[in-house]
Amino acid sequence: MHRPSLVARCLRSVAIAIGLAGAASGSAADATDFTVEVRNDFFSPANLTIQVGDRVTWRNFGMNHNVNAVVGPTQFRCANGCDGQGGNGTPASNAWEFTITFDQAGTIRYQCDVHGSVASGFGMIGTIVVEGEVGGSDEPGQLRLTQGSYSVSEGNPVTIGVERFG
Repeated sequence: MHRPSLVARCLRSVAIAIGLAGAASGSAADATDFTVEVRNDFFSPANLTIQVGDRVTWRNFGMNHNVNAVVGPTQFRCANGCDGQGGNGTPASNAWEFTITFDQAGTIRYQCDVHGSVASGFGMIGTIVVEGEVGGSDEPGQLRLTQGSYSVSEGNPVTIGVERFG
């Protein structure tokens, strides 16, 4: 019966451990939730920097507003839900809220259609910078040995360096 060498068994264990650690990072459980209040004639905060996979909830407190993302990789128009998702992005004066998960890196510029204009840069506008690569931290990367070869006599300890990249 063929038994893998001790070195091969150790490398396989290290690869499994590192792969599992990499797969666990960047999961939905690691996502952060942010809230933007829609009050009077401003978004608070008006500018956010988040990571791919994070969620932002906009919450209106009863004035005639909406949120219209007009520039960037993620575009949406929402108030009482979002256009194209069973809701209505037309400005509304009731209390409403909606949440968007950002799965793509980039800069999103948004406005209230009633009180702001991204094009002019005035009024009720906001910016979300989404950092990270698409699918970035969900990939475990690759492993490589820190040396090209290792030599050890039976029964002696050996330290094998492994690097994860990507």
